[in-house]
Amino acid sequence: MKEENVKLAELLQHPDYIRGQHSKSYVAELVTTLKDSGKVWPFTDPRCPIRLQPIPTADKAYAEGARFWILDGTHRVAASIEAGRETVPAVIEALLTSLDAIALQVKTNNAHGLRLSVAAQTNAILKLKENGMKQKLIAEKTGLTAASVSRIIGGTQRTGKKDSESSKGTEGAAPAKKKAKPFKLEDWIKGLHRTLKGWEKHGAKIRKSGQEEKYNKALDTLAEMLHEGE
Repeated sequence: MKEENVKLAELLQHPDYIRGQHSKSYVAELVTTLKDSGKVWPFTDPRCPIRLQPIPTADKAYAEGARFWILDGTHRVAASIEAGRETVPAVIEALLTSLDAIALQVKTNNAHGLRLSVAAQTNAILKLKENGMKQKLIAEKTGLTAASVSRIIGGTQRTGKKDSESSKGTEGAAPAKKKAKPFKLEDWIKGLHRTLKGWEKHGAKIRKSGQEEKYNKALDTLAEMLHEGE
C-alpha cells in the first residue's frame, strides 16, 4: 500500500459498493466538520484513510478518465467534493478481486464512520458465501466473529433458503413450515410509533451521557433501512 494525493475527479464508486446508496445527512455532517476544521482528510482518525484500488487500464472507466475505485470513504469523497476540494490523500491498495473488495468494505465500515445497515451487511456476507467463500475465511476477511457470520448465514437459511438435503427432518421428511402471520399496516404503524416514542423518551438521557454520536448513527441507520424499503 502507498499513500498519495489523488484528484477527486479521477475517483469512481466501486462496482461492488455494498451500501447501495449514500446517506445525505451523513455527508452533510462531514461537510460541516470538514469546513470547520480546515483540515484535509482524514481529519477524524489517521488510522482510517480513504482507500482506493487502481482501475485496470483495459476497463472502460479508465478510458473515460477515471483512475481509482473507492474501496472505503465514499461519504468522505462526496463531502470533499461538496466542500470544494480538488484532491484528497488516500491509500492505494493492490488490485483486489471482487470478493476481497466486498470483504474489505465490510471490515472497514464496521471499524469506523457510518456503520452498515443490517441489510447491507447481510447481503454482503451472503454474496461472499454464494460465490464460494468459506465461512471461516469470510470471518477472517471481514473482521466479524465466526459466530456472527454463522448467525447471518443461518438466519437466512431458516427463512427458506436452506438446501433441500439439510432441511430434511431426522426421518427424511421436510419439517412443517410455520404459517406466516398476515401483514397488517396498522400493526406496523403501532410498532413504529412505540419505537419512536422510546427514542423520544430516552434521547435526552443519551445526549447527556455523551453518547450522542452513537445515537445519531442509530437514527441514520433507521433512516437508511426505511429508505431501502421504499
